[in-house]
Amino acid sequence: LGLLAERPMHGYAIEAIVAERGMRSWTPIGFSSIYQALDQLVARGWALATDEPAPGRGRPRRVHRLTAKGRRHWRTTAIAALEDPRCSDSEFLIAYSVLPLLPAADVLAALRRRRERLTESLAALQADLDQALPVPPHVETMFSFTRTRLAGQRDWLDQTIPALTTEASS
Repeated sequence: LGLLAERPMHGYAIEAIVAERGMRSWTPIGFSSIYQALDQLVARGWALATDEPAPGRGRPRRVHRLTAKGRRHWRTTAIAALEDPRCSDSEFLIAYSVLPLLPAADVLAALRRRRERLTESLAALQADLDQALPVPPHVETMFSFTRTRLAGQRDWLDQTIPALTTEASS
């Protein structure tokens, strides 16, 4: 959905963008799954497909474009992934990859909510550990692993939100 939000495209153009942007390093998307995903978008009413002439003498290409329903779903899903730290890293990065297409105020609000939720999660995690103590060393390191991941995201947001705020105001 996010790539189609940029512009109408055919499957091979989507594959080229996925490769060009190195998206496979942070999301599991195979070439063959692109066409399956496009068919699902059409079936859900989120995209329309039309056959358009290819440049030169090639076969017509099936070009996909978002419907109004698809655009609404994409925006809602992207904002939800930006604000919810329980979303997978892949879901977050897919939403973040289309940041310029989303209203800056909505993005900043979502990222601020994500930061608040991370802070709440860190406090709850510490309370859980305090209540469970004493625990075996391996359990304590599991809490440490989770704490480090959550704190790392919060630290990243502490750097990113001001940069995006400055960018949005200029």
